Amino acid sequence: MHTRRSIVWIGAGGLSLLIGMHFLLTLLYLAPDNLLKRRFSEPLQQYMDPLFAQNWQLFAPDPVSQHRSLAAKAKVRDPKTGEVRETPWRDLTGPRVREVWENRLFNGSRALRFQVSAISMYQSKDPARKAQGRQMLRRLALDSFRSKPGLRHVEQVKVRIVLNRFPRYPERQKPDRMGTLYFDETDWMPVEKGHQQ
Repeated sequence: MHTRRSIVWIGAGGLSLLIGMHFLLTLLYLAPDNLLKRRFSEPLQQYMDPLFAQNWQLFAPDPVSQHRSLAAKAKVRDPKTGEVRETPWRDLTGPRVREVWENRLFNGSRALRFQVSAISMYQSKDPARKAQGRQMLRRLALDSFRSKPGLRHVEQVKVRIVLNRFPRYPERQKPDRMGTLYFDETDWMPVEKGHQQ
């Protein structure tokens, strides 16, 4: 009986410590720029991204000034003729955003966060994070194409990151779509044998 109570107390203490550490790291991650945050920037980023990433850019003095989205295309083999054709670019972000808007209570915001994390990791200067981001982008593209009938025999995918920098403050009356577009494309990424259908 005494042993069981000790195990419960140790478990509860360990869980409390983990939760406390999580909230402490989240607080440091969301805090304004400071020496401690700079010192532990890389480990903080690795812990928070991709599951817990968040920011305060909705608020002044540094509101959101750009929008990043994903598009993808694929090389698909026709199983009857063996001919390989290239699909047009397909928007990956728009459908996820509509999903969030249409169902506010149980939505696809987690899938959107996955996209944001994939973009962030792919654009990292760290080669390991860049490689992981590339794999995440490949997975997003494959899932998008395989969900459509007639596009199941995908051999390669390519992903384009579209960055729209909104018009600056003096031109604030212009719509966001009038901003400057920048593109960052991956190379063609082959589909691994285990993922082919």
